[in-house]
Amino acid sequence: MPRPKKEQAQKRPHRISIRLSDDELLHIRERANQAGGSTSKYLRKAALSGKVVIQQKTGNGPIVRQLLGIGNNLNQLTRMAHIHGGHDREKLREVLNDVQTVVMRFIDDSQD
Repeated sequence: MPRPKKEQAQKRPHRISIRLSDDELLHIRERANQAGGSTSKYLRKAALSGKVVIQQKTGNGPIVRQLLGIGNNLNQLTRMAHIHGGHDREKLREVLNDVQTVVMRFIDDSQD
């Protein structure tokens, strides 16, 4: 005897694909097992009833990107100083001035 057909409201015709690391997949499977259900059921419940923190968008995107770029430059200079010994004082002073300028602009914008 075949199993009864599901009603339209019970069908799930849509699929979502995500990428996970091995550790993430193992962690999700363990939690689904502890919850006593399938991985799909666990993820569906977590997505539909879990709490999601929504990031507030600010107008500081360009400033934040500048700071990230400057931070990257600082990391590269630090790495070079460790590898080659010593440092380029003029380049470090230039980067420090850039950081101060961007931070002051960020502070001024946030006070407006």
